[in-house]
Amino acid sequence: VCLGPEVVTELVERGKKADRFRVDHYAIALARARVPEAKDFFQMILRDDTGNLYMASAKFHAAVGLAQLGDPIGFEWIIANSSDSLGTVSGAWPPRVSDFNLNTCSVAALCQLSGVSNLSTKQQWQTWWKTVDKKQLPKNHVTLLDP
Repeated sequence: VCLGPEVVTELVERGKKADRFRVDHYAIALARARVPEAKDFFQMILRDDTGNLYMASAKFHAAVGLAQLGDPIGFEWIIANSSDSLGTVSGAWPPRVSDFNLNTCSVAALCQLSGVSNLSTKQQWQTWWKTVDKKQLPKNHVTLLDP
């Protein structure tokens, strides 16, 4: 998604003020746009130090946004949550997922970001992360499909 600078600024400003139920909409839009100006916004969601108690879905989309910008924090969050079957992702999902559980969406996102399709467990992704050349990431962006 191509967004003009004024639109990006407005989305970031509104996103920072959004409550825990609406922030995900802004994270999805900005993750799709893949703009560096959203990096602080994504980090704010992952830190969750605003007292908003952001949901797993917003954190997933923020982590995807960071990973697409080449930020290791995004990859590390997705890998750390690649075994969480209790959290859910809403609003937009990677293609070809069998359910909307956080672990399923995380593995699908990692496959797209890395270009590697034969890893499926948290341990496998952690091993991959230790050996991969992080300067060569991401290989691709994550396609996020609407419901």
